[in-house]
Amino acid sequence: MAFLDNGEVPNIISAANSTTALLAGGATFTGAWENVIDYTTVACAVLGSLATDGILYFDLSTDGGTTFTSVPNTVSDTTFALPRILNVVESHVRIRYVNGTTAMTGTFSLQTKYSNGQELGLLGSIDGFISGETPSNVVKSILAGKQPNGSYENTPLDGQAFLTTANLANGVTFDSGVLDMNNYTQVQTEVFSSHNGLLTFTFYEDSAGANAVRTITVPYNTNSGFQFFSAPTFGYYVRYQFLNNSGAAQTSFFFTTKFLTKALSAQVLAKNGFVASAMTAGLVKVANNANSDRNEGLAGGQESKRKFGVNESVSASLETIWSYTANWIPNQVINEKLIIAAGGNAADTAAGLGAQSVIVNFLDENLAEVTETLVTAGAAASAPTAANCFRVISAKVVNSGTYHETNIGAITLTLTGGNVMGYIAASRGTTEQAILAIPANKIAYITEILVSVGQGDSADIKMFTVDNITNLTTPFGSKRLDWSLADFSGANIFKLDTHLKIPSGSEVWFEGQRIKGSGSARINIDFNYYTVEQ
Repeated sequence: MAFLDNGEVPNIISAANSTTALLAGGATFTGAWENVIDYTTVACAVLGSLATDGILYFDLSTDGGTTFTSVPNTVSDTTFALPRILNVVESHVRIRYVNGTTAMTGTFSLQTKYSNGQELGLLGSIDGFISGETPSNVVKSILAGKQPNGSYENTPLDGQAFLTTANLANGVTFDSGVLDMNNYTQVQTEVFSSHNGLLTFTFYEDSAGANAVRTITVPYNTNSGFQFFSAPTFGYYVRYQFLNNSGAAQTSFFFTTKFLTKALSAQVLAKNGFVASAMTAGLVKVANNANSDRNEGLAGGQESKRKFGVNESVSASLETIWSYTANWIPNQVINEKLIIAAGGNAADTAAGLGAQSVIVNFLDENLAEVTETLVTAGAAASAPTAANCFRVISAKVVNSGTYHETNIGAITLTLTGGNVMGYIAASRGTTEQAILAIPANKIAYITEILVSVGQGDSADIKMFTVDNITNLTTPFGSKRLDWSLADFSGANIFKLDTHLKIPSGSEVWFEGQRIKGSGSARINIDFNYYTVEQ
């Protein structure tokens, strides 16, 4: 073997592993095994005048070909095929080329070069292209960027900060720990839980989580299903917590957060999605109104509702606007169940022609909303509810024994101790009581009130409110007048531009008093309101 003046082995073209012979479709050129122990790279160039395809193999061996392995390289077009370069470790090499299904015509050249110091990368123009066949080096690349303080640090990428699907027992909190979000501009959180809970994310100035910058708390309600929250970054670090406060263990849970380097200007929601207070939003012109969104369930944590009551014989003294014959007496007992009282019509029974069952929406001693069904028992009392009842919100007949029929006789809802909580007049099928208690963790806003006073009469209408209704020891919450009409007659809807706010744990009720006319006045009260989760 000849050497250069500097003692290095010269680069050579391998005649044994080069060819200009045209190959038939599917034919193979096979070179000879050669010792390349004095070389570091083997390069092979393929060029043909006909656009055929094929596979170029580097056969590699440590014993001259008895045992070997192959490195395949796909060639899709021989008229333009970049050279293939291999860094060899084995002592022997052989070149094979398997032609595609098309027979070669014109010219074809396969040339192999052994060298030392051959560059593995190939040069190309700045506007050139890269294809799947372009040879490449395997490297790990890290991008760095200049920080505001002048230092250079690794550039972050959008990515998932954490993911958990482990179910939480009641009262247990998932805690992400303090997460480093330097150089990120937005956090996006996705939550699905089989049970209600409370999501909290807190931004900090320090990695220890000692100096909070801002805390955002969002109630999670299963009625809204899969929920998405987005917020700008208010600090260098963030901590996520989800509390299962539903009263039962979760059966499914998905909770993840993604950090973004570039904030989105607004969120994209499904048509039946919801809006939560932690979401970012762009400025838009809204085509519908807030009431429509609440009615369609598009406002997260908000529900539009309606309440109505009637008193058909109001005297010259203040009386409760409900359909029962006596004034309402607010319940002060927390451990009694609700029943349909004895004395009803015999046809209103589980197998009768009248009302067979009544669904009742009420608040328990903790002001949690409860819905239960009471089966009618004719003139006898029904079985009690499973939960304690503190206030009745509404009740309605849901099943009857006659088509298009409802309760034949009056249905009186009482506690087991006897206090009247609700009343369904005969043939009405629902309670009519302008009385409302606000559940725990909700605020109510009354938006409009419809008042109707029977023809020829006038009346004073008063709306009273009491706070802290579960406080049953002195000092009690005080009764106050929050809205009134004086000497009113006829019918009108009063829209409240400033919505009347009724806090959680409070209740509101209407009373009326005949002013003009003779005998008694008929007064109807119908009011619309919405609740907001705290």
